[in-house]
Amino acid sequence: MSRGGPGSQETFNWGSYFNTQYFADPQEQLIGILMKQTQGTSRDQTAWKFRLLVGAAVDD
Repeated sequence: MSRGGPGSQETFNWGSYFNTQYFADPQEQLIGILMKQTQGTSRDQTAWKFRLLVGAAVDD
């Protein structure tokens, strides 16, 4: 997810057909889950915005 930030080197993510999104950053001990039931991803920007906002909310 380049627009949402790459996360640490070990970060991995998954997305489903209906736009449910999941990412985990083991180094930051951070997991994000966004549950949605929508079709079509061409104009949907919530996945990368969600990841960006979650990362910004972390206060080290």
